[in-house]
Amino acid sequence: MKSAMSKTMLATCLTLCAPIAGADITNQTLARFVGEWHMDLMVHEESFGEHAGPGSGTMVCNWGLMESWVDCQMDSLYEGLGAYALKIVLYRLGKDGEIGAFVTNNWGGGRLYEGGYNADAELEFGDAWVEPGRKWQHQRTVYSFHDDGSIRFAIDVANDGINYIPHSSGVYRRQ
Repeated sequence: MKSAMSKTMLATCLTLCAPIAGADITNQTLARFVGEWHMDLMVHEESFGEHAGPGSGTMVCNWGLMESWVDCQMDSLYEGLGAYALKIVLYRLGKDGEIGAFVTNNWGGGRLYEGGYNADAELEFGDAWVEPGRKWQHQRTVYSFHDDGSIRFAIDVANDGINYIPHSSGVYRRQ
């Protein structure tokens, strides 16, 4: 009985964690995040008022089990805000080119996002789930990948999902 349960559990895990056939674009996108990064960051006045300003930090991203997800830990320091840490897990959604993200931070927030490539060949994430009562109900994050290996991002926020304002931006450079 114990052996049969172990085989069933193993088969279930292998099925759930196995790479998705035809997920070439998704795999290539996830692989772009893997590595150690230095970050130049900025929080914008439209969202942070007098606390706006530059920041810097590091991010380390590694493949998860069987290259099924990318696990990132970001540590940063902003002049106007102080220390800020993120845990990011990027994962396949099932259709080639679609990526999910779970993000949580040291300020007590957590969100789910769904992303894919937009018309400008940028990876764009939007809310998969909106937590009622948050300062900003909607968030849009856009990543662009550059020939020098850097990744640039811009985050915009809105209460109504229409009138977005700048939140933060930055560039990741490989260490």
